[in-house]
Amino acid sequence: MIPYRTIMATGRPAYRDFVLADAPYAYYRFEPATGTLAADETAARRDATCQGEIQFSEPGLVAGSVAALRFGGKAAYLDVPFALDPTASAVTFEAWILTPATLPENGRQTLLAQRDGSTAGRRWLYIDAGNHDQLGTNSLNTALGGAPSATGVVTAAATRYHLVLEITPEKWRLYGNGQAQKSGEVTPETATGAFVVGTDPSLTQEPFQGAIDEIAFYTHALGGARVKAHYDASNQG
Repeated sequence: MIPYRTIMATGRPAYRDFVLADAPYAYYRFEPATGTLAADETAARRDATCQGEIQFSEPGLVAGSVAALRFGGKAAYLDVPFALDPTASAVTFEAWILTPATLPENGRQTLLAQRDGSTAGRRWLYIDAGNHDQLGTNSLNTALGGAPSATGVVTAAATRYHLVLEITPEKWRLYGNGQAQKSGEVTPETATGAFVVGTDPSLTQEPFQGAIDEIAFYTHALGGARVKAHYDASNQG
């Protein structure tokens, strides 16, 4: 039996090549779309685990992607086996998301959070459906600056987004669909726990309701040119 990663290497989609060329720390494509293991495409094999009621039948969100994860079920999230410290060096998070056909009328939907070993932590990226932060309904926000800050992206229903959150020890910057959005200061934080995708740090609240695909983490800043190259490559077979 030929290992799955070997099969993929013989016919790599263009988008996958662009991501791997930028040396990700970990890269999850959710293929094959079964079981609970989210295989890391890098040689480091930092595999993540799918928890709760995640659906595996969502079509991929970029050309060449077979499957994506559909979140929103009970206790559904991706448990990532590491944390990266943006106060020590640059960190970048990249993902494709598809918002649900009907947006929630209230609450927050967490895309990326970091735990601190208990129920606390901080939200790196989340959608504020109910305008709790007074930054706009369905605004995509971050708490990396201590207080909530708008990233410049306002989400709409049933819409695909390419999101890249780039953090240096001093500043965060969000790219949406290949274009630089807002930036802001980073506040030092004590959270040192592992990352979770699709729920808040407590693992019990603020679930993301849509689909997520092609998640990558980097231990360096991608920069605007490479972010745009990744976005453009998403339509190549």
